[in-house]
Amino acid sequence: MQMTRFFSRLPLPVRFVLGVLLILALSLLAFSLVMRPPMNEVWLMALFLSITALISGLVGYGSYRLGWMDRSPTIRWTLLGGYALASVLTFVNVWLTAKLMFVSQHDLLLATILLLFAGGMAMALGYFLSSTLTNRISTLNALNHNINDIMHTYKVPRLIAITKYYWRFAGLCTFDELCYNA
Repeated sequence: MQMTRFFSRLPLPVRFVLGVLLILALSLLAFSLVMRPPMNEVWLMALFLSITALISGLVGYGSYRLGWMDRSPTIRWTLLGGYALASVLTFVNVWLTAKLMFVSQHDLLLATILLLFAGGMAMALGYFLSSTLTNRISTLNALNHNINDIMHTYKVPRLIAITKYYWRFAGLCTFDELCYNA
């Protein structure tokens, strides 16, 4: 619990860099344990992953700093844009690696098709999941408007009872959970 509070207090860019470094370290650890390469190949992989992580990180951070996410008309499009950016970066990283590894042009073309398929599936899944999220937010927004209307009509104790009802109706949590976890 304390560790979560520590990380949540860090600025978002710092958390992003720590996440990228953790992914880099875990990827190198997995590479070392699974492949058991000589140390010079570990260093080459570390260099390659560091370069691709740096490029991907700069693109992601650049889109954050330029406010591309803020210009999106809806949360759905923001999330979909994030999935699209991740798909494109993944495609470029894996395709470049495959180009360096595969001897056969046929294998490279097959890898390209599989990457395009995986990216498309990620986008479809991203759209589906973001739609679910935006629908829940829309439900909360409608409930908020109802609560505001009721607040002008009833006294505060009655408002608390009505708020509990709406939170349970939305299926998000009980009012007590909301108060204790906020």
